[in-house]
Amino acid sequence: MRKTRGLKKEESPASSDRIEIRICGVGGQGVVLAGNLLGLAAQREHAFACASATYGPETRGTTTKSEVIVSNEWIDFPHAELPRYVLAFSQKAYDRYCRDVAAGGTVFYDSSVVKPLSDLAASQVGVPALDVATKELQDPASANLVMLGHFVRATRLISVEALSAAAVETFGEKGRERSLRALKAERVMG
Repeated sequence: MRKTRGLKKEESPASSDRIEIRICGVGGQGVVLAGNLLGLAAQREHAFACASATYGPETRGTTTKSEVIVSNEWIDFPHAELPRYVLAFSQKAYDRYCRDVAAGGTVFYDSSVVKPLSDLAASQVGVPALDVATKELQDPASANLVMLGHFVRATRLISVEALSAAAVETFGEKGRERSLRALKAERVMG
């Protein structure tokens, strides 16, 4: 039997124990990978978690989304209907999905490339993920991991340790140092 932390009522930012997260961007930004890592990390700590992704036929440039559901109860529908959190990696995806967030929800956006709306009802958090990945890590492809690291620290929905373990499991020893540096790069941002 697997031990799980589960969601405690005081930890759960939603009225139910189901928390929906939508990660969005364009093809080539690692949106699907980010969703898979977050889903894998959530499975380590919660009773139930799943990840799903949708994307266009093009390899790069089309709008892409990945959704992660975390719950104390069986997940009977693996897609976000009204996400508590939206993580936007591009302006195109932000414009398409930022208004889908639940009341009281939060939109995390890459402030390096996204100009946020001033009239959005949801809370917004700008994270300069691409700038940090490019300037501090010299690895623009790791912007998705920079954003995930910031997201888990800000929400505490999933521990940094679980996310780091999921990254090591996914990338293996070869990608261990690169992925862990990116996940911890939030400290660089101050």
